[in-house]
Amino acid sequence: MADENQTDSKEKRTVPAMTRSARGVADHAAAVLDMQWDKERRAFKDPVTAMMALFTYAKLAAALLDEAEARLAARATAVEVRLEKLEQQFAAFESWRADAERQGAEMAKGFEDLMAGGDPMSKLKEAIDAYHAPVSEAPAAEVVPLKPEKTVKKIEEKKGGAA
Repeated sequence: MADENQTDSKEKRTVPAMTRSARGVADHAAAVLDMQWDKERRAFKDPVTAMMALFTYAKLAAALLDEAEARLAARATAVEVRLEKLEQQFAAFESWRADAERQGAEMAKGFEDLMAGGDPMSKLKEAIDAYHAPVSEAPAAEVVPLKPEKTVKKIEEKKGGAA
C-alpha cells in the first residue's frame, strides 16, 4: 500500500521549458512555485532550489528589460528616420505644388493677354508663328560627316576605288 500512496500523491514533477520572454519567465516561476511549495507545511520543499530559481528570475528579468529597451530604442530610431523622410517628401510636394500653381497662373495670364482684344484666332496664329520663328530663321548649319575624309578614302580604296 505504501507504493500505491506514493504513486497517487506523486504528480508529474517537471517544469515546462522557459522561453526568453516576460510571459515565459512568469510561467516558469509559477510552475516552480507549484512544484516546490508544500501547502500542508506552508514551506518550500527544497529552499535551495527555490532560492536559485528566484535569483535566476531576477537576472532574467533584468536582461529581458535591457533587451526590450534596446528594441524600443531601435524602433524609435527607425520611426524618426521614416518621419524625416516623410517630411522631406512633403516639403518636396509642397514645392512642386507651389511651382505648379505659379505656372498655372502664368499660363492663365498669358491666355488672358492673348485673348484680350482683337481676333482670338489671329492672335493664336501669331503666337504659334512666334514660337516656331526662331527655328525656321536659324542659319543653315554646316553638315559634318561622321567619319573623317581620310577614313572614307581608305575604305573606298579597299573596295576598289571610288564608286
